[in-house]
Amino acid sequence: MKVLELSKILETLDSHAPKGVGVFSISKETCLDPQTLREYLSKYKDYFVKLPNEQSYQINRFGKFKGSVEEIIQYHEKELESVKSSSNWLLYFLFISAFVSLSASFV
Repeated sequence: MKVLELSKILETLDSHAPKGVGVFSISKETCLDPQTLREYLSKYKDYFVKLPNEQSYQINRFGKFKGSVEEIIQYHEKELESVKSSSNWLLYFLFISAFVSLSASFV
């Protein structure tokens, strides 16, 4: 999930707190696909919580971030950076492997 998408979702949920809001309402306000939203909302349980006996969601105020939108966004940005940096190492490793393989075939 991109930071901008997360920010839109959190802003929408925060504006409907503490009542919560449904996926289709979030979709209208954020211009994100409802199925994509369902996946995001269920994947990031530290960020979002589904209200019991309802089809509404709200920001997880009892989790790791205690409902702090700023902390959630900062944490998510750090997570994306770490994934990006590990991807760079993998790409670097693949280039080195290809170079060694090509060098070996010419000898």
